[in-house]
Parts: sequence; C-alpha cells; structure tokens
Amino acid sequence: MRQVSVSTLTGYVIAAFAAGLGIAVLTRLLNFNVQPTARYIFGAVLLLMGIYRFAITWTQARAASERRKIAEDERKPEDDRENR
Repeated sequence: MRQVSVSTLTGYVIAAFAAGLGIAVLTRLLNFNVQPTARYIFGAVLLLMGIYRFAITWTQARAASERRKIAEDERKPEDDRENR
C-alpha cells in the first residue's frame, strides 16, 4: 500500500470540506439570512475552491511520487556496484 503524507491527506480533507460546504450552501442545507445572490456566489466560490484544492493536491502528490520513483531508480545502480 502506498504511504500518504500528512500534507496530502490535509489537502484532500480541506478539499472535501470546502466542496461539501459549498454544496450545502447552494442547496440551502445551511440557510443564511442573506440575499440569494450572495448565497449563490459564496456557495460557488466554496465549491470551486474545493475542486481547485483537490486538483492541486492530486498533481503535487503525483509529482512527488514520480520524483521518489526516479530517486529510487537512480539509487539502484549504486547499490548493485557496492554488492560486486
């Protein structure tokens, strides 16, 4: 199983929380006494922030995984030379 770093997990949790809160505001599960336009804007901004945070976290985690894979591949020939 692949290890998940704390920062990656935090990024996904924040993304889910923001998107969920945005959906709750847009669907009136959280009912605020504000004008409907303000509610729609606030809900849309939260939803988009959640989508953005998910995309950024996913791309950074993928890039870090590729960097680790490259680093491991570069270390393998050194280990083979030492064992000879």
